[in-house]
Amino acid sequence: MGIGNFSFLLKKNKKPILLVLNFLVLAGCQHMRPQEEEGGAREGTKTEGPSGAVQPPRYEVPAPQPSVTEPPPTQTSPIPAIPKIGLILGPGGARAYGHIGALQNLVRLKVPVYATVGIEWGAPVAALLSSKGQVYDVEWQMFKLKDEELAKKSLIGSNNKGNDVTQLRDFFQSAFGHQRVEEFRHPFACPAYNIAKNQVYMMSRGQVEQLLPYCLPYPPLFKPYNRNVSAVRELKMAADYLRSQGANYIVLVNVLGKDGGKRALVKDTDSAEAVMWSEIGSYYAKPLPGVDAVIPVELDYPVTEFDKRREIMQKGAELSKKPIETWARKLGF
Repeated sequence: MGIGNFSFLLKKNKKPILLVLNFLVLAGCQHMRPQEEEGGAREGTKTEGPSGAVQPPRYEVPAPQPSVTEPPPTQTSPIPAIPKIGLILGPGGARAYGHIGALQNLVRLKVPVYATVGIEWGAPVAALLSSKGQVYDVEWQMFKLKDEELAKKSLIGSNNKGNDVTQLRDFFQSAFGHQRVEEFRHPFACPAYNIAKNQVYMMSRGQVEQLLPYCLPYPPLFKPYNRNVSAVRELKMAADYLRSQGANYIVLVNVLGKDGGKRALVKDTDSAEAVMWSEIGSYYAKPLPGVDAVIPVELDYPVTEFDKRREIMQKGAELSKKPIETWARKLGF
C-alpha cells in the first residue's frame, strides 16, 4: 500500500520530487568534496617525486609569527627586574686598553658584572676582571706589558706580520700565574676559531696562560696559534655562553665605535689587514644578535698603537662616561 501510494505521488508530482532528489545529491557532493581534498594532504599519504614515491613528513604547519627586528646598537632591550650583567669586551688590538677606562666607569656607578667574554685583545682584560672582580688589578696587570717589551717583541712600530703569540707567555704568567679559569670569581670565556676544522670553540676551562693564546691572535699583530685565531664575529655564541652561566642582560663594550668601518684601524690602509678590520668595524656597528645593549667607545687609534695604551685607557674612560651613565640610569644603578 505504501509503495502504491508513493508511485501515485510520483506520477502526480514528478517535478517537486525531482527537485528534492537533486537537492539531496548536490548536498552529498558538497559534503564529499572537502573529504577528497583533505585526503590529498592527509598524513602518511605518498606523492610522486623526482625519485619515486615520497613519504611526506608528519608535522603541523605553524601559525605565522610576527617578524622580529633586532634593536639598533645603542638601544636597550627590556630590562629584567634583577639584571645580571653579562659583559662582552670586543676586539680592537691596542684599543682594548679603552676597555679598562670603561670598566672604571662601571665600577664608579657600582654596576655589578656577573660573567664576561673577551674577544681578541678584549680577552685578557675580561679574564683579569673575572679573575678577581677588581678593576684596579686589571689596570695594574695590563700595564705590566712594558713599552720596551712591546718594542722588543715587534708589536710597536713594526711591519713584521709574523708575530707569535707565545712571546706573551711571560706576560700571561705574570698576570695570572698558573691560575685556572674554573678558579675565577666570575665565569669567563673567549671564542677561538680553528682554521683546520672550521669550528669555533668557547674556551672556558684550563690554565689561563694556555687558553689565551687560542683566543688572542689576529692579523696584523699575531699569526694563528696551532691554526687558531680569535673568533671576532661570534657575538651570538658569546651571548649564549653568558646566558648559559646565568646572565640575563648582555652588554657589549665596543671600542671600534659606532662607525668603526669608516675609520682607519690599520696604518697601511691598502693592506689586506686594513680591509679585514674595516669589515669587522662595520659588523660591530650593525645590530648584533643576542646583545641587549651596546656601549660605544669612539676611540681614534690604530689597533697597533700599543705605545699609546695609557692615553687610550684615559680616552676610554672619558668617551664611555656619558654612554655608561645613560645606560646605567635606565637599569636603576
